Amino acid sequence: MEPKALTTLIQSLIAAVEKQIPEYLAIEAARKLNDGDRGLMND
Repeated sequence: MEPKALTTLIQSLIAAVEKQIPEYLAIEAARKLNDGDRGLMND
């Protein structure tokens, strides 16, 4: 994979993870259980 394509892929991955962070932080049970170290998914 070329460096430019790899950079684009990595940036897309990071952006997708950043979008999920507020959702994980919004789960009260996750924060109480482990100080936010791990995410719990709402079903």
